[in-house]
Amino acid sequence: MIVSFMVAMDENRVIGKDNNLPWRLPSELQYVKKTTMGHSLIMGRKNYEAIGRPLPGRRNIIVTRNEGYHVEGCEVAHSVEEVFELCKNEEEIFIFGGAQIYDLFLPYVDKLYITK
Repeated sequence: MIVSFMVAMDENRVIGKDNNLPWRLPSELQYVKKTTMGHSLIMGRKNYEAIGRPLPGRRNIIVTRNEGYHVEGCEVAHSVEEVFELCKNEEEIFIFGGAQIYDLFLPYVDKLYITK
């Protein structure tokens, strides 16, 4: 399995501010959609809640320490190992942030998709 980071950053390498993107570029959103469609997106709870809904056409997996956390239309994992078990038959998965989730998966990353 290829573990890929999908990261959007500004010219100062900021990837987010107050649990949101500090910009909104339609062309960037289309690139992310096209690249991740049909794959699993792995994101932290705060990142998911900032988005506010499962992203369609993709398997949405939320990583949280909260054992009681459930969201309709998403799967929940509580560790890197649990994510890898859920995705063991996939060719490529996308780590979608936020910062703590990138830190957790950094030792396993194979590929970076970075937009600026």
